[in-house]
Amino acid sequence: MTNRPTWRWRTFPVLAAFVFGVLVASFIDRPDSDFAVGVRIVAVIAASACAAHIFVVYVIAPRRTRNGNGAGASDEAAFEDELVYDDPQRPTKDG
Repeated sequence: MTNRPTWRWRTFPVLAAFVFGVLVASFIDRPDSDFAVGVRIVAVIAASACAAHIFVVYVIAPRRTRNGNGAGASDEAAFEDELVYDDPQRPTKDG
């Protein structure tokens, strides 16, 4: 028996391919029922979400990491050190 690849169907590229395929098919063959119009509306909304995801991943995220304040980086000036200590005047839970 040959080794077959393990497909990951619940990923963004599969969703985007399906959504854009449905959208193109709905433009080629005009929908004639209410259900088909609803599918086209859902496909337009999903295609917009896919386009926004692509824009964020390839345009916004590289700019954030280039500026140094992307994911995982911290802006040292935004934080200040605080000394946290128990106040002897304040009662504790134990009484």
